[in-house]
Amino acid sequence: MFKILYSSMLKGDIADFYLGMIKSAIEKSGHECRLVSGMDDIEKTDIVVTTTVLDALKVIVLKRARFINWYQGIIPEESYLRHKSRVREKIYDILESLTLKYSSLNIFVSHSMLEHYRNKYGYKRDNYFILPCFSTNINRESFMHPAKYSNHIYAYVGGLSKWQCIDTILKVYKIIEEECAEARLKIFTEEIDRAEALAKETGLKSYSIKYVKNDDLPNELTGVKYGFLLREHSPINYVATPTKMSVYMSNGIIPIMSDAIGDFNKAFKDIQNKIIINIEDDCGKTAKSIIEFDNTEVNPEDILNEYEKVFNTYYCREQYENNLNELLLNTFVKK
Repeated sequence: MFKILYSSMLKGDIADFYLGMIKSAIEKSGHECRLVSGMDDIEKTDIVVTTTVLDALKVIVLKRARFINWYQGIIPEESYLRHKSRVREKIYDILESLTLKYSSLNIFVSHSMLEHYRNKYGYKRDNYFILPCFSTNINRESFMHPAKYSNHIYAYVGGLSKWQCIDTILKVYKIIEEECAEARLKIFTEEIDRAEALAKETGLKSYSIKYVKNDDLPNELTGVKYGFLLREHSPINYVATPTKMSVYMSNGIIPIMSDAIGDFNKAFKDIQNKIIINIEDDCGKTAKSIIEFDNTEVNPEDILNEYEKVFNTYYCREQYENNLNELLLNTFVKK
């Protein structure tokens, strides 16, 4: 039996959507799949889906069961960014390399992540599947919302960590609202108090802050025209595929993005309705480029056609489930 070992470290709505795709692909292959929360629920004969390298190690050592690991990020580098400890980083290096070595199948969030592991660990196996992070299907009604593309409403969805460039986003928006009296920023985050403090510190005037569940976001985003997704250049960001991009595009929101995310540069290179900024530019220059784009007329039908192609390919849930189903059959059944 397949079992998904659900880690308490996972974020609810988004993780549920992503793991739901994996579970659906397993069930399409004709196998039963259960969500479990602890090692006591796992037998040696099970095939386990793990979501952290620590859980993968437990499965290797305690159960000696076959397993599939989902890599959400490059953990050693992320650990050092948080704790500034080379010892912790080295420990995670070892855990990550062992997971790559002993897993039956590796699920990476990007081709850039695969490239990273090839270069860092000499990973040469072909037992991998690329599944970018996304958490929604396209919402066509949002594209046709009255005045959506004639208003000046901006949104930011997500956490407030330094690496998410929230300070830069707020400073850029501050300049925009000084130039455009109709501008408004909607911030959706769990960290409401901290977001309020940052907004006041930046001197913002026209903004709102709230938290809503993933399922309720489409209703909140229907009238929004732009969405911020800025990242600095680093290996962590290069291999990532932030979920908020799918949230923005599924609701017809034009992304304001930096070029620090490797796979996005390739996946969205032909998209016309996007704003790419250089994160190293000063905030004034960035705001100016956004305002210049905002002064051009956009066609809702053109945006829908562009973004719909993305959801028929790069963000196509059915396609990923079918391809993963075939790979699972080849990996665990036909051999």
